[in-house]
Amino acid sequence: MSLFSRLLLSFMAFAPISAHAVHQHYVLDPKVSSVNFSTIKLQYFLEPAKFEVISGNINADGEFKIDIDLSSVDTGVKIRNQRVSDLFFKTDEYPKAMLTGTIDLAEVSALTEPTIKEVKGKLEFYGSSKSVKMSLLVVNTPQYIAVSTVSPVVVNAVSFGVPNTNVEELAKTVGGIPISPAVAVNATLVFKRK
Repeated sequence: MSLFSRLLLSFMAFAPISAHAVHQHYVLDPKVSSVNFSTIKLQYFLEPAKFEVISGNINADGEFKIDIDLSSVDTGVKIRNQRVSDLFFKTDEYPKAMLTGTIDLAEVSALTEPTIKEVKGKLEFYGSSKSVKMSLLVVNTPQYIAVSTVSPVVVNAVSFGVPNTNVEELAKTVGGIPISPAVAVNATLVFKRK
């Protein structure tokens, strides 16, 4: 059973959040949250990875911010982590990615059952920013708001200004195997009311 499924089952035991909580803010709980992605090699080989360090919040106006420490990338292989961080992300210059946007907190706080919401945001990465659309499964409880991507968000590094040479340098470390600059990103984010 997935992390989000376990959270969903446990959250269903709670009653809807009270109206006064609309004016509260929420802080991301990194222990039960994750941002992961898959790279594509040779057009059809998928390699999963995740970020170990993420933080974020939703303020009382519904404005959300998610910070991703790009140097915390975890591919499952230590030397590969370093190469992705140094050669592709160039974390010395661009240490993090950030997602921002706004949700209708009153509407989300009134949810009594899991609901799919279409959410727009702005992704800042490699010195550029782009609008992104996300289809999210949202679960509301008195203490938490949990969201999970229904489908992956495709991020093409080239559209953010990442040079092809970054991908080429990374490819050289694995024998010149072609690596796609586009990745599929999934996330499970759990925010605790404060």
